[in-house]
Amino acid sequence: QQYKAFIEATGHRAPGYWGGSDFPAGKGNHPVVEVSWDDAQAYCQWAGTSLPTEAQWEYAARGAPGAEGQSSRVYPWGDKWDRTLSNNSSFHAGKELQDADTWGAWNDGDQKSLFPMTTPGGSFPKSISPLGVHDMAGNAWEWCAEIQAPYPDQNVEEAEKKTYRARRGGSWANVALHIRSADRQAAAQDDINYYTGFRCVKTP
Repeated sequence: QQYKAFIEATGHRAPGYWGGSDFPAGKGNHPVVEVSWDDAQAYCQWAGTSLPTEAQWEYAARGAPGAEGQSSRVYPWGDKWDRTLSNNSSFHAGKELQDADTWGAWNDGDQKSLFPMTTPGGSFPKSISPLGVHDMAGNAWEWCAEIQAPYPDQNVEEAEKKTYRARRGGSWANVALHIRSADRQAAAQDDINYYTGFRCVKTP
């Protein structure tokens, strides 16, 4: 619904899966997907916000490190994987998808006509992050501001692909490995797919 307001105000193109200038019926509170990094950036500029840095995103998802040098949470809800706590492929399959063959069978199954299989924001309240943020795991990959480069310095000259932007959080089509808060998966800045959307940062 928020992305539609942006389109109406600016004339920006609508995502292809909308099939026009309006989002699919009943999906007003779902994350928008099929948006490139540039689409996300254009929305943020219009809305007076910005895309999060990877550090901002990961901190919002994991919280601060624990006492005595303990690392922060693996997932927003804790360290133990539970497919029922986020929108992911194993949640939709009703069983753990642990290898490429079982995931492929699910991905190519009858539910393909339902893609993208996003869920409304806040559908998994038990997975809320330590900082009170919803849907940091699964649902839609989220664009981050930077070109994805190696830690710790994120020097762009060291990046394997210098036009690839970082994404975080995993999506409705991913397994546990990619739902981890520390997982990073880059994509071309102009890439458009059913799996990737974004969230914004607003400076107080």
